[in-house]
Amino acid sequence: MIILISLYIIFFLLCVITLFILYVLSKNDFVLLRKNISLAKIFDVIIISFLFSFIPSRLFYVLDTFSFGLLKSLGFFHIFKFSGLSFLGFIIGIFFVVYLFFHQKKATLRIFDICALTFFPFFIFSLFIIKFPGYFLFVQIGLAVLLLIIFGFLIRFHKNFTLSDGGVFFIFSFLVAFVNTGINFFTLRKPLFSVITFSQIVSVSIIVGALVAFLLTQKKFFSKK
Repeated sequence: MIILISLYIIFFLLCVITLFILYVLSKNDFVLLRKNISLAKIFDVIIISFLFSFIPSRLFYVLDTFSFGLLKSLGFFHIFKFSGLSFLGFIIGIFFVVYLFFHQKKATLRIFDICALTFFPFFIFSLFIIKFPGYFLFVQIGLAVLLLIIFGFLIRFHKNFTLSDGGVFFIFSFLVAFVNTGINFFTLRKPLFSVITFSQIVSVSIIVGALVAFLLTQKKFFSKK
């Protein structure tokens, strides 16, 4: 009970941190101002995407664990009785909704960068949701510290326009997919490649796509001496 309450408190704090990051990054962004995209619009879409993301997050979990019985009942929405969500599905749901609302504004990649930084704290927290064997706690902590450092660099890159629009988003996508693949491997507790889940297939596709997209769109970054 204490653990559950602690998770609720942490989740609430993460929501506050997320909204604060979103506010700071969006308030005076000249790209958004030039495209006439208001702060209120950004907040509305993020909140809608956050609510919608439950569906793909839950669906990814069902496909990964073959819990198809949840699709035939209200158990799909009964998260407290039948727990299980996929962070990969959650993130895909977020960016899907954001794309639907902003793809005609010609500032999609810039907004994707902001969303990636906004939900980075949730990404770091997701590392500690799943229980691993004892010594893996040190791996989780080490990985969380590494991601926190990367987060700091990405904030700086975004602020200084070091990367072209989309660069932060592609790095974030790569990291989420890469970590998701590793988590799937350890939680399945079976030999490598003996079981291929839906999330693993999607993750590998995202890893390849993010790498290619980053290399193609960040010529300015690689041309710097």
